[in-house]
Amino acid sequence: ALSQIRQIQRRLGWLFRGLTFARLVKEVCSDTSIATEQPRFRRDAMEVIQNATGAFLTTIFEAIQLAIIHRKRVTIMKKDSEFVQEIARIISPSIGSYLK
Repeated sequence: ALSQIRQIQRRLGWLFRGLTFARLVKEVCSDTSIATEQPRFRRDAMEVIQNATGAFLTTIFEAIQLAIIHRKRVTIMKKDSEFVQEIARIISPSIGSYLK
């Protein structure tokens, strides 16, 4: 199963499609920004954000996978995600706050 996951990971490009991800980033920025104008992003800046987001999510899911392997299961459950969130909060409170 792990070798199949690694094969799929190598074949896949971006975790999210470009335009969908760009809309999500712009929506989050407009919701959290105090500026009246919607922020604009250069293509290379959006790629950096997308790459960092993909790496962050991949790391989280790898940690969740380690948790389920440790518990001798193959199915991800909510408690696995909560466990990883709690560990992240202990290790790095600033990063752990993003996992709510």
